Amino acid sequence: MKNTLLLALIIQMALTVSAQKKDNKDTRLQGIEPEIKLLIDQHHAAGLAVAVIQHGRTIYSKGFGYRDYEKKMPVDENTVFGIGSCTKAFTASVLGILQEEGKLDFYDRPNQHLKNLEFSTPGKNDSIRIHHLLTHTTGLSSTPSESTAVLFIPSDKYELIPRIKYINSSSGVGQDWIYNNLMYSVAGMISEQSTGKSLAYNWRKMIFNPLEMTNTYADHKDAIQNSNFSLGYAVENGSPSRVIEEDMSVRGAGGSIFSTVADMSKWMQLWLDKGQYHDQQILPKKYIEAATDTIALLPSNPNQSVYVPRYYGYGWGNWYHKGYKRTEHAGGVSGYVSNVVLYPNEKLGIVVLCNQTASSLPSKVSNLIIEKLYPELAENETEIRFSQTTIIDPINTPTISDSIQAPSYELEDLIGTYHHPGFGEIDITLKGKTMYASMPYAKFRLEYIGDDIFIDHFTERLPHTYWSFLDFKFEKDQNETAYKLLLNLDTTPVVFNKQNR
Repeated sequence: MKNTLLLALIIQMALTVSAQKKDNKDTRLQGIEPEIKLLIDQHHAAGLAVAVIQHGRTIYSKGFGYRDYEKKMPVDENTVFGIGSCTKAFTASVLGILQEEGKLDFYDRPNQHLKNLEFSTPGKNDSIRIHHLLTHTTGLSSTPSESTAVLFIPSDKYELIPRIKYINSSSGVGQDWIYNNLMYSVAGMISEQSTGKSLAYNWRKMIFNPLEMTNTYADHKDAIQNSNFSLGYAVENGSPSRVIEEDMSVRGAGGSIFSTVADMSKWMQLWLDKGQYHDQQILPKKYIEAATDTIALLPSNPNQSVYVPRYYGYGWGNWYHKGYKRTEHAGGVSGYVSNVVLYPNEKLGIVVLCNQTASSLPSKVSNLIIEKLYPELAENETEIRFSQTTIIDPINTPTISDSIQAPSYELEDLIGTYHHPGFGEIDITLKGKTMYASMPYAKFRLEYIGDDIFIDHFTERLPHTYWSFLDFKFEKDQNETAYKLLLNLDTTPVVFNKQNR
């Protein structure tokens, strides 16, 4: 009997400690809900979830609004959202573990692991290292890199590798920070070549499973199986409006993970505890220190009233915020935006996950929490940002308006397939008075605006990866026998040559 009572007492004490660790509320955050709800209303958002940990305890965790706005299904701490580019820290960590295991080194050349990988010049082949992939310092231009993997998405991510040598550089290796999702795709493929397993498998084996992140998924198709999955939204006429998922099949290393604030709290605690979880060293301590170091200087922000140098490590931004070290990354994919903030010396972690496209809401909520906890870190208000849904005009709208002078050629002469080895193909077609440009990402209706230039318009509602920004210009080649297409995918227009068929 005594043993039974003793066992019951031990169990009760353990439950009490567990409850205190999970449910302990910090009085500094009392009354914050109305302010968060006001921010949600100002952004016309469907919902969000937030969790705050400090000194090993969850001091705040709550869901707001709806994961399904139409059915009014609420958000809670276990609601699954896309975390977007916060995925990068997971990918870099896999490589950090592999480096510790001796399977690669951050100063290996990428082509030591991907044999058919070449960059635009022999010098880059010799100079670029895995380190540069993870710190966005390869020098490769951002827009063309993104375009080759989005507008011209291949059926297999490894088909991107032979395209890379056709992407120009805008800077020398290691000189400038240029955000580049494609280089994270390359890093993810290096991890696969080093292990013989998929990146998704590596995430699960090395990170998700050891951290008991039971509601975290490698991609959308797995995440939607969770009954607590959040749909993605933008804004239309002042209300949340559904958007479709984004195709991340070739860019998963930079943004395909879905998770919850409860699971992400474990991820944050891992970093605050220098790579340990339940007395097990999940991430190497040396890697944690390197990833959160001030490696690559970020471009200055013209909106900052006072210049504060900010840096990038491995999948994290790092700087000193009014004397406090701050480690942070934001993320966004179609329908979702996220923010993860760590103050390592204060053992503080904040994660905000939201089901709204291209929104400032998570960063505003994060900064609100920081201001409540440390008033001296209060920031000036920034503008409210959120994405509007795409408005689709009639797809048979004539390409040339009666009020605009016609181009120097007939539209019929432009019909055909145009090719570039680093990007892919664009099919130009004409139906009635409307000309279209089709590529793997989308079919665009073209509108002539003068000076032999056409602009693009969507013909169907698509993920908010790209807004309408393309300029199509057609010119005859040197022999005046065929047309070429110049597309504004780089500082110098990219030339697509018409194919003879």
